[in-house]
Amino acid sequence: MGLRPDEVAYTIKDKYFPDLEVRKTDNAWWVDRTKVDKVIDSFKNAGTIEQACVYAGITLRQYKYFVDVHPDFCTIHDACMELPNLMAKRNLVNALNDGDRRISQWWAERKMRKEFATRHEYGLGGVQTRSQVTEEEKNLIKQILKDNFDNDEED
Repeated sequence: MGLRPDEVAYTIKDKYFPDLEVRKTDNAWWVDRTKVDKVIDSFKNAGTIEQACVYAGITLRQYKYFVDVHPDFCTIHDACMELPNLMAKRNLVNALNDGDRRISQWWAERKMRKEFATRHEYGLGGVQTRSQVTEEEKNLIKQILKDNFDNDEED
């Protein structure tokens, strides 16, 4: 009988993305929900589409057909691919909140470059040059971190 677009086989629910209604079909690979779950699990771990297909035991062509039938799946893919980035950011912020000086310095050097970068890049006619931070600037960074993040017990 083939694809039955008006009938839902099951609904994928997850806190990280909107619900997806998976369409009924007589013989498509996605009738086996475990394969769809494996594709999603692979995406949640920053797997590529090709890696997700291998992990789920499907071909790239089968995956593309699934996306053609379920165009909203692209939203799930995009949301899952952001998860590792969000978790890394959460871990960094937690470390900052816990007063981790090493992470604080790393964060300052990357997120507050104008003030704390250990090197600066300037564009000169398309050519990138680097200027190293002076010892005085490095000492100032260390002092700011020490003043703001050192515990009284340490020293």
